Amino acid sequence: GEGPLSVLGDDVSVLTLDTGKMETGSVPLSAYVLLLSAVVCLSSIGPLLKVQDDATSCMKIVWRMTGTSLLLLPLAGYEVYTSGFPKLTWAQWFTFLLSTTCYDVSSLAFVISLSYTAVGNAVILSNSLALILLVGKIFVGERVSWIEGGGALIAFGGAALCSKDSTDSRGDGSNALLGDALAILSALGGVGYLIFAKSSRSNMSMYIFMFLTMFVGS
Repeated sequence: GEGPLSVLGDDVSVLTLDTGKMETGSVPLSAYVLLLSAVVCLSSIGPLLKVQDDATSCMKIVWRMTGTSLLLLPLAGYEVYTSGFPKLTWAQWFTFLLSTTCYDVSSLAFVISLSYTAVGNAVILSNSLALILLVGKIFVGERVSWIEGGGALIAFGGAALCSKDSTDSRGDGSNALLGDALAILSALGGVGYLIFAKSSRSNMSMYIFMFLTMFVGS
């Protein structure tokens, strides 16, 4: 059967890239292009957020999520117009709220960590969610393929390389430790988001799911 941490397995294409009826195992070239784009964006978001010195951490997240929800509004509106608003049970809505909460925790913890630790540390630790999922799969006895392991290491290595030139240091050792802990909390929030989003995403279209996530989260 499918394990609770199987979001890294063959089903990962369903979670992040499925916009229709793509079957497991038939991954198009565009999926890899999107994945590469996601790695670049996630690895560069730390330095870009750090540039916004004139805004608080919470406001950075509010601006980011509000702006994203406005961009997704026309696409989500079209989905509602053509397919109707998703009809979920109370349990499914609760799972969706858990998913959104985990996303908010991940985003906010990462932005706050930038005030206490180096950008490089924050980027590397917050992008360790793939490694955390792999360790979790091993811990619960699930099989980890060489593709999963290699992909997680490449993603983690990409984040490390993108932050290599960062020599920014924040405060004393205790502040840096707090910042590192917040970055790890960001990664754990990301793991929770992936687990709960996998269930919620199957109940609604991608655009509606992402719009509601950003709108409710903001």
